[in-house]
Amino acid sequence: MKNYKVIVKKVEYSIGEVDVTATSLKEAEKLALEISKTQNFSDKNTEYLMEGSMEINSEEDVFWNIIEKVDWKKDGDYRRINKELSNLPKDTIKKLRDFCDDKVRDLSKRFDSEWLKHGSEGIDASDDGWYDIRAEVVGRGKKFYYSITKSKLQKMAINLDYNENFLYSFQDLL
Repeated sequence: MKNYKVIVKKVEYSIGEVDVTATSLKEAEKLALEISKTQNFSDKNTEYLMEGSMEINSEEDVFWNIIEKVDWKKDGDYRRINKELSNLPKDTIKKLRDFCDDKVRDLSKRFDSEWLKHGSEGIDASDDGWYDIRAEVVGRGKKFYYSITKSKLQKMAINLDYNENFLYSFQDLL
């Protein structure tokens, strides 16, 4: 048996996260769906979507904990964070950078089609701004990352609610 985290979504917003123990991701999604219907996440007539499932990985939790600890949300200061990260071993810095890059790429896979739409249907950001927004989502931590939606991304873009650029925190460290 392995531990899995399943993100349960309804239309444009996150219903919640459910941790389950199962023999496969498919079984974990089934169990999470059953649990979510009994946890009063929403009314019983709601259709639920599995937005994402993942095996709980202690290394991933370590990286999210580092991201939380450097507290990008506090001031968006990549120079401050760069100094904090410089105290980590080089191999940890490299793995953390790779982890963050993977999460930014995942956001791209999930939302690039929305970003490319025109007008109010899309996410109004330049190429550089879209990259900054995706890095911002990662920099704000695990909970924010796993609860991100198209509408939240649109609001971030419209309100310029992002900094340049969380991934700059890794400059000159590798």
